[in-house]
Amino acid sequence: FLIILLVFFVAFAVASESVLYPQKKLSGPGIFYLFRMAYWSMFGEHFLSDIDAPNSTSECTTDPSIYNTYTTVRCPTAV
Repeated sequence: FLIILLVFFVAFAVASESVLYPQKKLSGPGIFYLFRMAYWSMFGEHFLSDIDAPNSTSECTTDPSIYNTYTTVRCPTAV
């Protein structure tokens, strides 16, 4: 059962991250944050302030030199 759960968890984590941030390059800390967001969303914490499209009060950035250091959240891609 746990192996099946792990397969679905990894698939969900990769799919949700690739939909939100299509041009993101995966690195060491990025893998941690990828699974962290998916883990908490399984328990109902969806980080809606991070997922919403950026607005004037948003604390996200589109600058790769800033969000690649994982100090500020990257703005999701708007469709």
